[in-house]
Amino acid sequence: MVPGVGRAEPARNQSVATREADLLEIDDATRAQLFGLLAVLADRFAEFAAGNASFGVIEGVEAPDSRFGALCESLRLDQAERLLLTCAIAPLLDARFARLFADTDPGSARPAPRVDIAATLCGLSLWSADVRAALGASGMLRRSGLLRTEGSGPLPTHTIVASERLVMHLLGNDEPDEHLLRVAAPVAAVDVPEVEWIANLIADGTALIWLHDRTSSLGGSVAATAVAALDMVPVVIDLQRHVDATASGGLGHRATLPGALSLTELIDRAVAEAVLLRGAVVATSVDAMRDSAVIAAMANPPCPLVLVSSDAWDSSRFSVMATQIHVQPMNDLVRREVWTSVLGEQGIRLDVEKDDLLSLATLRLGPGQIAVAATSAHGYAIAAGEVTDVEHLRMGVRSHGGGKLELLATRIQPWATFDDLVLPDLIVDDLRSIPGWMRTRDMVRREWGMARGSAGSVGVSCLFSGPSGTGKTLAAEVVAHSLGVDLFVIDLSQIVDKYIGETEKNLERVFSEAEGVNGVLLFDEADALFGKRSDVKSSNDRHANVEVAYLLQRMERYDGVAILTTNLRNNLDDAFTRRLDVILAFPEPGVLDRKALWQRHLPSTVPMEDDVDLDLLAEHLAVTGGIIRNIAMAAAHTAAIAGTRVGMSHFVQAAAREYRKVGRLFPVAELRAWLVDGL
Repeated sequence: MVPGVGRAEPARNQSVATREADLLEIDDATRAQLFGLLAVLADRFAEFAAGNASFGVIEGVEAPDSRFGALCESLRLDQAERLLLTCAIAPLLDARFARLFADTDPGSARPAPRVDIAATLCGLSLWSADVRAALGASGMLRRSGLLRTEGSGPLPTHTIVASERLVMHLLGNDEPDEHLLRVAAPVAAVDVPEVEWIANLIADGTALIWLHDRTSSLGGSVAATAVAALDMVPVVIDLQRHVDATASGGLGHRATLPGALSLTELIDRAVAEAVLLRGAVVATSVDAMRDSAVIAAMANPPCPLVLVSSDAWDSSRFSVMATQIHVQPMNDLVRREVWTSVLGEQGIRLDVEKDDLLSLATLRLGPGQIAVAATSAHGYAIAAGEVTDVEHLRMGVRSHGGGKLELLATRIQPWATFDDLVLPDLIVDDLRSIPGWMRTRDMVRREWGMARGSAGSVGVSCLFSGPSGTGKTLAAEVVAHSLGVDLFVIDLSQIVDKYIGETEKNLERVFSEAEGVNGVLLFDEADALFGKRSDVKSSNDRHANVEVAYLLQRMERYDGVAILTTNLRNNLDDAFTRRLDVILAFPEPGVLDRKALWQRHLPSTVPMEDDVDLDLLAEHLAVTGGIIRNIAMAAAHTAAIAGTRVGMSHFVQAAAREYRKVGRLFPVAELRAWLVDGL
């Protein structure tokens, strides 16, 4: 007899098996070996179980802690399925079985039992619909990924092969499949209403759940938390990681590297892992999977399956039915709770009332990303021999990179602070309000109820206008530094397109990518994009107006900080400026500000002659901070090349060149003494 199944209907099974064994074209000696294999299996499993009670299969009696028995009960395997599974496991445990099975299949010498031979050994008949169903694609053995059939031609000539992961599990090893580790998605526990909804669905027996997570940040953690709340093990995989790792030659998920798993095989392994651990599969980034046939194959899974996608469920695309749950975007309050929990688990202490944690909570990070950022920050602190603080945490956040946004923008790590600005106090105060707005947006809009009746986003849109060189870009860098994120300067050459509709598509790409990245967007010289709408006199005017209207709406929906700079404030459409939260006019600096700028751009480490008179330069060179920086840099280079200290003549000559560049008359009278002839 085969262990683990008892002796149900022995006479009938024996007669059927004998008749079908006679149909096999094998000699009497081999036939005797085949039937004798049952006894060998029983003895071998009894010997194995004596040394490892976790397998616990001895003469049809399954020990209470038997992993095999628990698995069979969990999957509700019937007698035939248990027999076939046991037969498939045998050659993976003992090479004697592999040699015997190879001897019974002389044509190919495969070390796994052939379907007809396995059925005969188990006293089963392939004339039985139940036995055929047990080995079919819709049967529990194959749906669970514990067993597969290999071969071509009629089913009886196939072999049945058990999963190596199954054998390791039965032997007491619960290390996950290495392929699943490569695509594991980081998650962290969250406390949101959707957790209870999903837990209730799974507890009620719902097998397939579609989790619509528009921002692709919260869904995986929500599902994993719900599964864990039921004392089940969540097997979380990120399908986008698999697609990115296996894509080749622009063929997307259909192209795989040598030895890599297909998407279907990966999901099958995840399902098998969840079955063994009595858990559930959570697959994120399902929108990266373009083949609807793969999702169709997930119908009627043997364990709960939660698919997380930024796309809503489309019943016209998929033939299977799923229960859809919508996940609300992650707000700052939830992020703050996740940060507190993650930092507490890692022993990192920050006062939750301080601005530090409030600023971290404004960053668009999912729970899993927060956990990864905290781990990275802890590593940075250890490497530097320091205690983890908010600066390390910000470094951990930046380590996530800019994603595909870096293809459309220049990424700048900001270093400038508010102390580096030389601007009127009113403008500096308004600049300080931008990060403050981001830190309190959730409190004001959600806790205080100010979001009611407002269809806009919770982001901040700003316009910085003023002459070139007045500090607009520097101010944007300061805002980014205050928020603890990078500055992304959008490359307008990649955005503006002469073909109708292409500019809108390119801008949509920018905002879509930016929504998944923590950073401040800077559109320099933005009037090229956001100009005034004109009267319709031609088809070009009509399309230009449509383009501007689209841009107005998209800016309003953006959940982040977007800063637009322009030298020509009056060129911007009035409807557009109405949608801006902060509008600042940067003035040209006065004499006192110009002197402060000269001092800022000439640190004490610069060797200078005694004749340098910064008061005289500030008084007679009516230029902006950008030009002062250019003059200072050019003068320093000239002196360094000559091997001298920086003198007044170097500054005046550099200033004369800057004046010629912009077509302005140089004030020769006041600075004549330092000019070289011909300048």
